[in-house]
Amino acid sequence: MTLQHILDHLAFLEEQIEKVESMIDEKCQSYQELVDIIDSIPGIDKIAAQSIIAEIGTNMSVFHSQDHLASWCGLCPGNNESAGKKKRTKVRPGNNYVKTILCQCAHAASNSKNTYLAARYWSIKARRGPQKATIATARKIIISIYHMIKNREYYCEYGHEAYVMAMDKNRVKSLKKKLESLGYEVMKKAETV
Repeated sequence: MTLQHILDHLAFLEEQIEKVESMIDEKCQSYQELVDIIDSIPGIDKIAAQSIIAEIGTNMSVFHSQDHLASWCGLCPGNNESAGKKKRTKVRPGNNYVKTILCQCAHAASNSKNTYLAARYWSIKARRGPQKATIATARKIIISIYHMIKNREYYCEYGHEAYVMAMDKNRVKSLKKKLESLGYEVMKKAETV
């Protein structure tokens, strides 16, 4: 008898969930284009896209820049530096709802295959740890969402190779700068045909 009550209650809850989801879908009909645009990012599904739109809205002119939106979401690293020494920092407070959704999306994106976001996540995780990688990937997602909503364009996936090439280019630039600071003159190697 108790088992039957539990099954009946479970069926009732599933019915209520379906009703609420249909109400949400009905309310989001006018924003369906934006839901589809945000849904094109790896790691984000329809429910996450609807939740993000509900939190940040559709008018990006409210935010002065992409960094303002990231800060409002609480995805900006703190800056604690004294006498040239960088100290431990925490993420600033922000909108906990959208921050939680974006961190879940960052974890989902990290498990996608051959994507820019996954390559970024695993690269940062190896150097800085999983929490910093999650926040950095979530920040990258919200910045992408800012530009996608503002320009009404879908996500363009560059792939794992694009991230590796960008990292190599940054490494070359850094090493060149270090050599020049030590007094060496760095010349570009002539390409052979």
